[in-house]
Amino acid sequence: MRSPLVNVGEGIAGQVADRGTPLLVEDIATDERLSVNYRSNRRKTNSFIACPITTKERVIGVLNLSDKNTGEPFNPNDLDQA
Repeated sequence: MRSPLVNVGEGIAGQVADRGTPLLVEDIATDERLSVNYRSNRRKTNSFIACPITTKERVIGVLNLSDKNTGEPFNPNDLDQA
């Protein structure tokens, strides 16, 4: 399945690409960083992570994770890539 392209700075993935830092949302319904437009939830859970994919020089994409297998919200430990 091919994902639609998103311009840098537009939408959640575009903002993550622009900033180069991951976004962890534990509850989309209450997260004040997101506008009401993003709160219409198409996910099974209210939690997601958007993480930039980088080379040494730049961001080349964004990985969006939703619906953790356990049904629990994502948490800061899920961002630990060590």
